[in-house]
Amino acid sequence: MTKKCNYSFSAEKNYKLISKRKVSFEEIISVIESNCLLDIIEHPNPNKYSKQKMYIIKFNEYAYLMPFIIEVDGTVFLKTIIPRRKATQKYLKIGKSNEK
Repeated sequence: MTKKCNYSFSAEKNYKLISKRKVSFEEIISVIESNCLLDIIEHPNPNKYSKQKMYIIKFNEYAYLMPFIIEVDGTVFLKTIIPRRKATQKYLKIGKSNEK
């Protein structure tokens, strides 16, 4: 069972994500709490984002990356939501066998 976390995010960024990517932080938090979290990894660019990690989440049969930081009080601050084809192939094994 996943431990409940306190999450925070920018309301302005959430609005932009809903408008451009048709996904919200609230939806993804619900997914995380429903145990659809695939992985937690270090940020691939640690020199620039040394304090960030990334959730990899399954949402609507696709893998999304969600960079986050843990604030001093333990709150998880969500940065953005990024759909990723390569993560979908790696974690969900979808698409790669169909490509040549």
